[in-house]
Amino acid sequence: IEVAVLDQTNNEWQITTGVVQAKDGDGLALKTDDGTTRLFIKDSDGAIGIGTSSPLGNIDIDASSKDAVADLDDPSDYAIVVRNNSTSNTGNGIAFTNDAATQVGGAIVHIDRGSNNLGDLAFYTREGSTGNPTERVRVLSTGKTGFGTSSPEAVIHGQENGNSSTKGIQVSNYDNTAGTNQAINVDFGLARNSGSTKSEAGRIKVGRHA
Repeated sequence: IEVAVLDQTNNEWQITTGVVQAKDGDGLALKTDDGTTRLFIKDSDGAIGIGTSSPLGNIDIDASSKDAVADLDDPSDYAIVVRNNSTSNTGNGIAFTNDAATQVGGAIVHIDRGSNNLGDLAFYTREGSTGNPTERVRVLSTGKTGFGTSSPEAVIHGQENGNSSTKGIQVSNYDNTAGTNQAINVDFGLARNSGSTKSEAGRIKVGRHA
């Protein structure tokens, strides 16, 4: 059966049938001319490997040759790149759903905020069985982080809408060992002239003695 033909004009192979089948029982491998496997589909479970012929999970990307930390501004150093629309206030991201994939239960979305690839990172979950997911956390391009608000006005900004009985912040100590003191500290730090931080410029302490 003819599977592919060589287009001599463009020096490209073109698939001419709807099915490409592996020769053996291991899986289907797509290799470059140097013999390196670039894409592999495992025969036993359909797992897809990119850069590996031994995929773990449904999709396995071998990005061991990449180092995003070395140059965070270079997309070519990342294992996965998601390209957004360049129009402000539009976004793209990753959706989480069930096996039927009829509704989105949660999502991570990058929202464009102007030129130079500026944008916010938003996290969504859906509480009910219908309707769109609700934004829960927003990290602005400036680094300000909002919980319950998409417009945080501080480094950490928490906002609760409607239900006054909901706790805004809870800090707990669950050490119930007999004979021990239990305490929770909230420390406030101020920068010194040298740039270091005085970690105990102020403290709020709540606790009890054994």
